[in-house]
Amino acid sequence: TIGDGTTNFTATAQGYYTQINNLVFTEIWIEWSDKGSANPTNQLQISLPFTIGGSARVPFTLGYVRGVNFSHQLVATASQGSSSLQLFDLAPPDNANWILASDCNVSGEIQLSGFYRMQ
Repeated sequence: TIGDGTTNFTATAQGYYTQINNLVFTEIWIEWSDKGSANPTNQLQISLPFTIGGSARVPFTLGYVRGVNFSHQLVATASQGSSSLQLFDLAPPDNANWILASDCNVSGEIQLSGFYRMQ
């Protein structure tokens, strides 16, 4: 999901991963076609469907972005047995679930890639 914390955009997420022993590389695409009544003027919330076997705190790289400008580097976190990967801003505002964004268009796409270690 991608949205303003109350209302979600119309979006899809897809991706792949490859694993060598307990090190996993993953790449994820998020595309949205309509942000509807969501109003992410400066802040954005993203959660990705994902299954992680161990707890992880993962630095992700924004490989390609169209439609949104982020203010800081992102990190991804997931807890033991989690089914979603939550992205966080390294310099978050009061609510740590938000990502700072300086602009977000009606439609766009984001490509995220990074490593995490299974525990």
